[in-house]
Amino acid sequence: MNILYNIFIEFVDKIFLPILSIFSKKISRFIVVRKDLLQEIDKDLDRKKKYIWLHAASLGEYELAIPLIKEIKKTFDNEIILTFFSESGFKLKDRIHQVSKTYFLPLDSKDNVKKIVKVFNPRFAVFIKSEIWPNYINELKKRKIKFYLVNYVYDKYNSRIFKGILKKYTKIFTQDKISERQLKNMKVDNALYIGNLKFNRAIMQKKEKYNNKKLNNYLGDDICIVFGSTWDRDLQSVHVY
Repeated sequence: MNILYNIFIEFVDKIFLPILSIFSKKISRFIVVRKDLLQEIDKDLDRKKKYIWLHAASLGEYELAIPLIKEIKKTFDNEIILTFFSESGFKLKDRIHQVSKTYFLPLDSKDNVKKIVKVFNPRFAVFIKSEIWPNYINELKKRKIKFYLVNYVYDKYNSRIFKGILKKYTKIFTQDKISERQLKNMKVDNALYIGNLKFNRAIMQKKEKYNNKKLNNYLGDDICIVFGSTWDRDLQSVHVY
C-alpha cells in the first residue's frame, strides 16, 4: 500500500492539483500559500525551542482542539505549533492566544514530511479527528516522537484501510465507546474512549460573552439552538422538541 499511496500523493501534488488550479481559485490558493513554505517555516522557528505540534484539517477540527490546546498549555511550558490544510481554520488562527505558530501543512509526500518533521522536531504531536497521514506518521515513528489521534470516530472503510497506520499511534482517543470497541475488535489495541471534545468546547463557549445586536433583535426572547460543523452521526443522537 505504501508504494501505491506515495505514487498517488506525487500524482496529486505534481499533476492533479496544478491542472485543477487552472479552473479553481481555491486550489490555486492552496498551491500558492505552500510555495516556499518549508523555507519560511525553517527561518521562523527557533531551533533552540522544543515545540508541541497540533494539526487540525479545518475550522471544525480547530474548534475541537481549542479545549485540548488550553489544557496542554496548563501542563506543558512548550510553545504550540498549529497546522491547517484549509483556509477556514487558518483565517481564525488568532482566536486563542495559546498558539505561538500557525502554518499550512504541506501534502503528505515523503520529501515534505522529512523536512517538516525535522524542522518541527516536536516534543509530541496531536492529530485531530480523522487526520491519518501515513508518511507523517511513519516519520514521527521513525524519529521516536510520540503522536496521538484525538476525537477519532471509527469508519468501516477508512479504519480498515489504514489499520496498519492506526496501530502506530502512541494512543488513539475515541469520541465514542463504539469506536473504541470496533478498533479493538480489529486488534488496534491503542484505542481508548475519552468522549467528545465538542462538548468541552460547548461548555467553554457557554461561559464566554457573545453579543450580537442584530441576532438579539431577531430572536427576542426565543431560545435558539445552532448546530455547526455537524456530522450525520452527531445528529442521530439529537432530539429537538
